[in-house]
Amino acid sequence: MSNQQERFSERFDMGWLTCGIESEGHITLAWGRYSKGSCFQIVPRIAIANMVEKYILNVQRISHHLGVGCYIEFDGGRGKRTPMYRISWQGFKRAKRILEVILPGLITKRDRAQEVLSFIKRREAVKSNVPYSQEDINSFLRVRKINGTKNPLPSHISEKILRDYTLNTDLVKI
Repeated sequence: MSNQQERFSERFDMGWLTCGIESEGHITLAWGRYSKGSCFQIVPRIAIANMVEKYILNVQRISHHLGVGCYIEFDGGRGKRTPMYRISWQGFKRAKRILEVILPGLITKRDRAQEVLSFIKRREAVKSNVPYSQEDINSFLRVRKINGTKNPLPSHISEKILRDYTLNTDLVKI
């Protein structure tokens, strides 16, 4: 009997996590600088934001049950925004594991999850210092478009990403 309850609880938790990401979360490919600051990198990121700490702590419990580390932060809003808790999974291994668990249940964010998972699998198949392919860059741009990102990348950053990581030197205007 306890085994059935345990399985039900696990399925419930996976559904709960999936709904949390569908409703309160985002799935993206973020860009940033390497720690040395000279090159840009594209990093998979999944996050959920909520005002209720208990909500985020339940997500953390599920994440730990899956064996996936997560990062929790609190933004007090500084009197200008609503105070918010945020839990995130950043990086290839963490994002891949979470996406593999939630993908079957996703509805509204399935397209971006599949795009991010494809990006992860392509990058896992090559050594870490291999330049980004045009398909990698296109995935990054498609996820930004799907997410409705209103902030365009500054042109010098877009060109730098393409120049540093594509094998040919033809620049594509975004």
